[in-house]
Amino acid sequence: MHKVTISTLFIDGKKHVRGDMVDLTADQAAKYGNSVEPCDAPKPKAKAKPKAKPKAKAAPRKKRVSKSED
Repeated sequence: MHKVTISTLFIDGKKHVRGDMVDLTADQAAKYGNSVEPCDAPKPKAKAKPKAKPKAKAAPRKKRVSKSED
């Protein structure tokens, strides 16, 4: 496995961007020079944290009724 180290790299007509993992042999990677670097197996992605539950909204306030002058 190799990782792309430049912004964009076309391999066999397919576009790869920086950070993409590419499965190449050592001979194929030598053709691209410093554009790819050897690396180990890809690291597992971190799990997404659960989102916070929304807070309960307060009950609406009651409107005051003005006193009648009866």
